[in-house]
Amino acid sequence: MNYYEVLVTQEYTAATSVFTYSFEGEITPFTFVIVPLQKKSVVGIIVKKAPKPSFVTKPITTVFPYVLGTLQKQIIRFLCDYYVATEAQALQLFMPSFLQKTLTVKVPKQAIAEAALPPLTPDQNAAIMQLQSVASDTVVLHGDTGSGKTRVYIEQAKSVLTSGKTAVILVPEIGLIPQMQAAFKTAGVPTHIYHSALTPTERAAAWRSAYDALPQVLIGTRSALFLPFKNIGLMVLDESHEPAYKQEEGIRYHASRVASIIASQQGAQLILASATPQVSDMYLAHQRAKTIIRMTQTAVQTDSGNTIHVIDMTDKANFSQHPMLSTPLLQACEQALQRREQILIYLNRRGTAKIVLCSSCGWQAMCPTCDIGLTYHHDTHSLLCHTCGFKQALPSACPTCASPDILYKSAGTKALAEWLQKHFKSARISRFDTDNTKAESLSENHSALQKGEVDILVGTQMLVKGFDLPKLSVVGIVAADLSLNIPDVTAEERTYQLLAQAIGRVGRGHRSGNVFIQTYQPENDVIKQAISKNYDAFYTTQIEQKKSFYFPPICHIATLWISKKSASAVMVSAQQVLQNLSKNCTNCLFLGPVQTFHPKKRGMVTVQIVVKTTHRQDLATIAKSLPSGWQYDLEPINLL
Repeated sequence: MNYYEVLVTQEYTAATSVFTYSFEGEITPFTFVIVPLQKKSVVGIIVKKAPKPSFVTKPITTVFPYVLGTLQKQIIRFLCDYYVATEAQALQLFMPSFLQKTLTVKVPKQAIAEAALPPLTPDQNAAIMQLQSVASDTVVLHGDTGSGKTRVYIEQAKSVLTSGKTAVILVPEIGLIPQMQAAFKTAGVPTHIYHSALTPTERAAAWRSAYDALPQVLIGTRSALFLPFKNIGLMVLDESHEPAYKQEEGIRYHASRVASIIASQQGAQLILASATPQVSDMYLAHQRAKTIIRMTQTAVQTDSGNTIHVIDMTDKANFSQHPMLSTPLLQACEQALQRREQILIYLNRRGTAKIVLCSSCGWQAMCPTCDIGLTYHHDTHSLLCHTCGFKQALPSACPTCASPDILYKSAGTKALAEWLQKHFKSARISRFDTDNTKAESLSENHSALQKGEVDILVGTQMLVKGFDLPKLSVVGIVAADLSLNIPDVTAEERTYQLLAQAIGRVGRGHRSGNVFIQTYQPENDVIKQAISKNYDAFYTTQIEQKKSFYFPPICHIATLWISKKSASAVMVSAQQVLQNLSKNCTNCLFLGPVQTFHPKKRGMVTVQIVVKTTHRQDLATIAKSLPSGWQYDLEPINLL
């Protein structure tokens, strides 16, 4: 009798669990099996052979003919080394709880069909030629909204398919899959899809086709990275700037990092595509002499362009009907409804951050150390930096213009949608934000959005993630500078990305459009750069700031945190850990400890320490040395 340590799917256990089971024959490590657990039969994976235990074991009931391949083992090693994960944690990412379905799934062979497509634009043709010249490397595809990046993916995928390999197209949200799938279908290219909202049978079909190494185009979210592929020739991260590519629980990996490992191991091409590339991606591309492809020409030409109107929110005369919706915007909405066109009202906010700015001159409270927004705390009537702990009293008047009109409140999409429904009684209004809309719902409503069956869409950043809305003619950005006040080092970059993406929803070759940008800071450089699509100026300024304040990509950064019921006890623990780390890690710069942006959840108070270093290995060393109860993120995309 042989004995094996078996990792079972996490959904059946309170924590990652490895159990010992018996089996008569020999089983190769990383083979998928079925084992009994708590009166159920569950999927597991062989971790390693074990010595005979002192207790009675249950037998492995089924051994599948499926073994994790070389590529998956390389990914597991990377996750363990780079993100300081355990092997069990890494293996969980590859565990298909639906595996039993794969035995009966039949995956039909699919072929490319002939399709009449419009001719390639000069930009598209040039991009494809450049991509073909650097077949196995990372490429940044910087294409303006509406420049036809998807067509470039399609042509590259066709080339990969003819060579007998697979193309993996990742999108940041489930809701964007139908649009991408429709584009490939129009081009005559069949696709598989993979995401968490599929049925077990549908996921099993995608899993089996990947395992069988069938040449295919697979469109999915970041979880598709952990399918058992063997022959990848192309990987694309569409809208590569989106935060949704970052996993915020378990192993806190970034999809672009894992995709880079896959592409390197497979000799495949990785395309990081965006109209607003991450500053860090662009910086590393320059530093490592990677190919950067620029696309500026609109794929579908139109005689009329967009008209951008900047509305000064400090001028109360512009807001006679509603304090957050300007009269020019409401007039444009009325005209668009009469023409049966679509309207997008976008509230540029994240979370429940309190605005701390002057409604007269646009001044905002900033941390002098970190150059990020201070957060208002009503319990102490003070302003706090949630990165370094800087604290100051709330001013009674603006320090710039002496006005007493200091704003420190938040606005919401629900109130805006309700007011608009009363104002435009016959309009079909839908609200889309993370409070009321699941990703699956966006996917289901994609057809209605495309057909213009919704007149006014009100929402937050979920609405500007790459949707192509043919009937859209008016975009209203309610408070363009709200996200500038978010107390985080990425506030300016996210503001630029969100504004540029929102502006890009109109004028995509379908019809001319009007964009209304309402702001307390019409002269703010970030807002002006987003309006003018001046990414180069924005990028240059950002890199200068990162160098001045020593933030990524100039350095590596990690967040460490612990939660306790007592605010004083958790701070004492954090101070002790900081003292030890400071002695042992002389190459690092530490900020904090300080309570997090949302310090209290479920009765627990959370305190955070931020670590900066030029040596990435320092972060891994620190993570391994943390006492029990501490958590860490070695690649945070924000410091909230």
